[in-house]
Amino acid sequence: MIIDSHMHVIPVWCGARHGVTPVKGEGYGKIRIEGKGIERVMPPSFVNMSTSPELVLEYMNWIGVDKAVLMQAPVYGVHNEYVAEVLEKYPDKFKGFGLIDPRDKKALDKIRYLTDALKFCGVKFEVPDVPFWLDGEEYFPIWEKMLQENLLLALDLGWDKTENPYCFQIKQLRKLVGNFPDLRVIVLHLGVSRLWDSNQEYPFPLLQQTLELAEYPNVWFEISCLPLLCEEEEYPYPRAQKIIEVTYGEIGSERMIWGSDFPTVLQVCDYRQTLNLIKKNCDFLSQGDKELILGENAVNVYGFKR
Repeated sequence: MIIDSHMHVIPVWCGARHGVTPVKGEGYGKIRIEGKGIERVMPPSFVNMSTSPELVLEYMNWIGVDKAVLMQAPVYGVHNEYVAEVLEKYPDKFKGFGLIDPRDKKALDKIRYLTDALKFCGVKFEVPDVPFWLDGEEYFPIWEKMLQENLLLALDLGWDKTENPYCFQIKQLRKLVGNFPDLRVIVLHLGVSRLWDSNQEYPFPLLQQTLELAEYPNVWFEISCLPLLCEEEEYPYPRAQKIIEVTYGEIGSERMIWGSDFPTVLQVCDYRQTLNLIKKNCDFLSQGDKELILGENAVNVYGFKR
């Protein structure tokens, strides 16, 4: 079974960066960031800036992906109800994560709503787009509530290429998992770990800090969007393969989870290449390792039925 653990269904692109900067879809794969201008984030074929579940399923069927995890992101907008409708319509195909703002005074009630009404398997937080400190004691009730509801925590530590203090909170994340060792955590994009910076070379010192979290048995490491992090290269992305090799050498295959980050990864490669990066490359991995990374681990973590 092959599971893409990081895909997005987007009804309309209308979100925010850093909690305050509006972002809107402009069409043909481009967005407008207030005060910054227009950026391309998808191929021009995404005319309306939307990705329906039917489109996602066609891409999956095209390359042999069986199931997927639907993530959300503040930059796309909060689409909890829309994603929940997709889960209800295609229960055998998708699992989903909700979005909340942990600074919201009603955050605990919203977590219950995500669980009871919308049937999400977890909650995703993305810093610095929702700027807060992961180890802040004022957020302890959030983590306690997620434990109570048996929810997964997915964390994106940020892609910012500026010195934003909320980005790459690896020390704060270590404190969080140390205080709540039973909380099941998925570190998205390998913590990003400034891997977009080509000066982060083997053995990738910031990635090494992220991988030290493997001492906690309830932490998993998702390896989505590596082609975009290594966009100066072409397929089959030798630097991305080296990043995967370092990760495998440090933590083994049992806690590595593959995802594509569809549709934004399509800026630099096609969907099949995101899968074949591991499926047909990474010769240091055995066939058994690849099966774990490409699907079996996700079955166990996200609770998919076989």
